[in-house]
Amino acid sequence: MTKISVKTKLKAVEEYANGNVTLASVRHKYGIA
Repeated sequence: MTKISVKTKLKAVEEYANGNVTLASVRHKYGIA
């Protein structure tokens, strides 16, 4: 399992919270399982 930086996690959460993308697309973009 790859470590994901806090900065990357925050970017992913903010992008998802904006509501413009699906959870699956955010997970794929940032490599989050």
